Amino acid sequence: MDYAPIKKQIADDEGCRLYVYPDSMQKLTVGIGHLVRKEDGLAYGDSIPQVLCDQFFEQDFENAVDECERHLPKFKEYPEPIRGVLINMAFNLGIAGLLHFRKFIAALNRADYLEAANQMQLSDWYSQVGKRSRRLMDTVLNEVKEITIHQ
Repeated sequence: MDYAPIKKQIADDEGCRLYVYPDSMQKLTVGIGHLVRKEDGLAYGDSIPQVLCDQFFEQDFENAVDECERHLPKFKEYPEPIRGVLINMAFNLGIAGLLHFRKFIAALNRADYLEAANQMQLSDWYSQVGKRSRRLMDTVLNEVKEITIHQ
């Protein structure tokens, strides 16, 4: 799987700030959506160099992929666009947040992409992240079209 388009999408979704700021949930964040941890040694308003931003992003992206592979037993069986959606959501929400989308994941496991998209739209997350959620939902809905075309 080519991760470059997913990385670009996540970077565009998150934006890049080279200073520590509170995110929408008032959690300290820096770089490309990196949740500041105690071991980072950063405080509100601190600045970081681009190279550290890039390192955080690579680590966080790899962590999102690893967590999806570890916690979603059918992850590698999903179509590539669906895996991209899950990685993006895991990056945004953390794996614990993504796993709360039980009905969404169950629908993906049945390849019921229409219901999976519906479950995305019913969530609070859908209205909280704006264009990102709509684009990811459209990606899931495109899988409905793919199945229809190939049948």
